[in-house]
Amino acid sequence: MHKFDWKVLAMNEAEAARRKIESIDDYERLNPKKVEKIMKWFNSYKISQSHEKTALLKGKMLYNAEETIKLIKNGHVNYEELFMGGIKPRNPIWFPPSRR
Repeated sequence: MHKFDWKVLAMNEAEAARRKIESIDDYERLNPKKVEKIMKWFNSYKISQSHEKTALLKGKMLYNAEETIKLIKNGHVNYEELFMGGIKPRNPIWFPPSRR
């Protein structure tokens, strides 16, 4: 079973406006190889934490803001289903007592 550990890169809105950055493509055009370096850092960090080689997904790895919001919303729905008992995990999961 695979698990995803999404990372979201964000930029201050005022800074993005000042630099005329509206998309990841704009950022990469103004900062060549920077996103590639960030991705390598994430992979190296995961290896140092887990002591296991991790595999980055093949294919599309960068998503625009609209797609990223969809991924976050989908992950939240899945979390809610799990938390409310609608999804049965393969391994026991501990949840802190509810503060509701």
